[in-house]
Amino acid sequence: MSRGPRLAVVTFAAWGPAFPRIVHWLGVGLREIGADADIVYLDRRPAALPPVPPAAAHAASVAPGAPGDTVRDVELGARRARSAFPRLLGYLRERRPTVTLATPGTIAGLTIAAGRLTGCAVVPWEQTVPSRDQADLAPYLRPAKRVNELLYRRSPRIAVVSDGVRDVLADRLGPRFGPERVVVVPNPVDVDEV
Repeated sequence: MSRGPRLAVVTFAAWGPAFPRIVHWLGVGLREIGADADIVYLDRRPAALPPVPPAAAHAASVAPGAPGDTVRDVELGARRARSAFPRLLGYLRERRPTVTLATPGTIAGLTIAAGRLTGCAVVPWEQTVPSRDQADLAPYLRPAKRVNELLYRRSPRIAVVSDGVRDVLADRLGPRFGPERVVVVPNPVDVDEV
């Protein structure tokens, strides 16, 4: 078994272009600082996004350990979140990332559950105010959001995109979720692309 990445970032591209773009920009930034990371798409990376080059593509031009040689795209090929669960379990068991960051919230719950079964630490990265997110969900998906809240309570940390999301989420989850457990991790932006 090979040594896994220090960080895995999990998302689901089929749920709109925003999440994969945010995760892609994070991957590019991680590559630039020489981080050891996997960018994991439960389904497939959108064709509109260029890949974060894998280590093999840089072997001839980049010295080992230099920026750009340790971030890779991983596509699990699942068409739906529920069919992604066994593939996500397999990924976590094989790669054993030190920490897994998961976004959006509904993917985070799935990833937390897989992390608990495999002993891998998972940090949800909440992009929206949970009460608004709940209101936008189809009624049949709302119980899953409530299960996510229970799973969030078992996470070592929760990352949020802004102070406002942190305040709403901390209030919703209770007094144990202060600034030491709910931390702000703003969305990355590729200034050149914008």
